[in-house]
Amino acid sequence: MVLAGSVAAKNITYNVVTLDPTVHRMCVSVDNAVYHLSKSRASPLLYTGQGPVGASYKYCVLDHENTVTESEDFSRPSPQHGNSTLNEIYKRTHTVHDIPKLPKLWNYGYQDGLNPLLHPDGHIATLHFQSRKNAVVALHSNVTADVKVVGNLTFISHNDVQFIKEAQIKLSGRSSRMWAKQSYNIKVKGKKEDLYGLKKFKLRAEPNDPTYMREKLYYDILRKSASVPARGTSWVRVIMDDKPIGLFLMADQLDKHWLKAAFNGDNDDGNTGVLYMGNYVLQNSTAKKQYTSDLSYLGDESRSYGENDAYLLKAKSSDKENKDFSRLAEFTKQIAESKGLSAKAWKNIMDVDVFLINMAIEFLQGHMDGYQNNQNNYYVYDNNGKWTWLSNDMDYVMGNSIGNQTKLWTGDYTQFGDMSKRPLMKAILAVPEFRAAYEKCIARLVNKLYNLDVLGPRIDAHQAMLSEDVAWDHSLPKMINEVSNPGLEGIEKIQDYVSKLTKMDAEIDVKDYHERLHSPNVTFEQAINGVTGYSTLYGLKQWIANKSGNIKQSLHIS
Repeated sequence: MVLAGSVAAKNITYNVVTLDPTVHRMCVSVDNAVYHLSKSRASPLLYTGQGPVGASYKYCVLDHENTVTESEDFSRPSPQHGNSTLNEIYKRTHTVHDIPKLPKLWNYGYQDGLNPLLHPDGHIATLHFQSRKNAVVALHSNVTADVKVVGNLTFISHNDVQFIKEAQIKLSGRSSRMWAKQSYNIKVKGKKEDLYGLKKFKLRAEPNDPTYMREKLYYDILRKSASVPARGTSWVRVIMDDKPIGLFLMADQLDKHWLKAAFNGDNDDGNTGVLYMGNYVLQNSTAKKQYTSDLSYLGDESRSYGENDAYLLKAKSSDKENKDFSRLAEFTKQIAESKGLSAKAWKNIMDVDVFLINMAIEFLQGHMDGYQNNQNNYYVYDNNGKWTWLSNDMDYVMGNSIGNQTKLWTGDYTQFGDMSKRPLMKAILAVPEFRAAYEKCIARLVNKLYNLDVLGPRIDAHQAMLSEDVAWDHSLPKMINEVSNPGLEGIEKIQDYVSKLTKMDAEIDVKDYHERLHSPNVTFEQAINGVTGYSTLYGLKQWIANKSGNIKQSLHIS
C-alpha cells in the first residue's frame, strides 16, 4: 500500500483510538490507498484525518518513514451516514453494539439527574490516565500503602472526548489488593471539573469473575428494571501513562455529588443526608470490641458504631447537622424496638419497598457478600428523614463464590444465607403485609425478568461486545508480580484472602476456589454458557436457569 497524495472530493473524517501509547503514527487504508491520520489535540491515543468514502476501509500503523508496519486483519464497511466516523478502536470490529433492553418492572419517583452520557449501553469507553510521576510504578510497588497519584484524565467514548486536568488515582479496597489485577479509585480534584457530573468513581477489576459481567448485570437490574437508586456502571479500557492496564467495570462512587443527582434530580439547591456503609469486620482485626455491621442495636453511644470500622461514615449531611453515627444509632434502636410496629409506621422510617426489592434481588443473585449472607456491602442513606437502602459491590454473585453454595442456591428465601439472623430483615418480614409484598416481589422478578428468555439475549449481546477486549485483557501482564491471568499465586494467599473476606468457615472451599482461578479450562465462553465443574463457580446461564427454577418450585410459581 502507498500513502495517497491527495484526498478525493467526497471525503469524511476518520477517527481511531489506539490502545498502545507507544504508537505514534497511524493511517486509514481506503480501498488499498493509505491516508495519513494526525494525532488529535484531545488525546494522544486518538488519531483523526480526512479520507474518501470507499467500498471498505481499515486502520494501519505507520513507522517513522510512513511505511505501514501493521494493519487490522478485517475490513470495515463503508460509512453510510454523516461526515465522520465514530471514535473507533483499533483492532475492534465494532464500536457500538445493540444491547437488548431490560424490562422496567417498577417506576419509583426518584429524580435521577445522573448524566445518561456516562453509562450508555452498547459501547466500551477508553480511559487514559497520565501523570508526571510514573503511576504504574508508584501505585503497584507497595499495595499496602495508601499511595495517591495526581495527573490528568482523558475519557474517550464513541462520540465524545472529555479531558480532566486534575484527577487523583489510588488502589481500591481491602482484600482486593491481594489480586494481581488491582482495582482503583479515581477522584476528580479540580473544583470546576467533573466527568459528566461525576466526581468520584471506581475501576473494578473483576479478577475472580471470568464472565466479566455478573456485577454489571446486577447493577443494571437494580437501575434499569427495578428503578431503585444504584450505581451506574459501564466497561472501560484503562491505559496508565504508556502502559495498557486492561478491561475494567467503571462504577459511580456514592458521594454527595452522586446523592444530589440521584435523589434531587436537577435541583442543585437540594440538601443531602448522612450516608453510612455496612463494612463488616475482618477476622484478623485487633480491635477489642468485635462489632459487626448487621444493624444490631449497640446502645445510644454513637461512637460504638464506628468502633473497629464495622460501619463507615461515607458522607455527612449537607447541613452538617448529622456528622457522626447518631442517626445510625437511632435507626438500629428503632429496628430493635420495632415489635408490633405497623406497616404505616415502618414506611415513615424507611423506604420499605426499595429495601424489599434490594433483598429480593440479593436473594435471586445469590449475593454471597451482601447483607443477608455476610452482613456486608450496603449503604443506608438518610433521604429527608427516611432511610433508603443502597446495595454495593456485587462481585460474588450469580454462582461466583468462595465455597459451598447450598445456602445461596436455594429457592426458599427463608433459608437463604443467614438472612434469618439479620435484625432489619427479621423486623420487616415480621409484618405480614411486608412478607406478602416480599414474596410478590420475588415472583414478579422471576416471571418478568429473572429467566433466560429475558436475560439471555442481553447476556449474549454483552458477550459479543466484550469478547475482543476480554482476550486483550488476558494478554496483558498484570501489575502485581507480573501474573498473566487474574488470580492469586498460591493457595496460602487464597486462605489469607478468604479469612479476610468472610466468617463462613464451614462453607468455604479454598482448594476448589484456588483450582478454578488457575484453570485454563474456565474460558470466557464456558463461564457464561457452560458448566464449569467447580463448586465455587457456576456458569452464568446455569445459575439463572437453576435459581429461578428452584424459586418457582419453592414458592409454587407456575
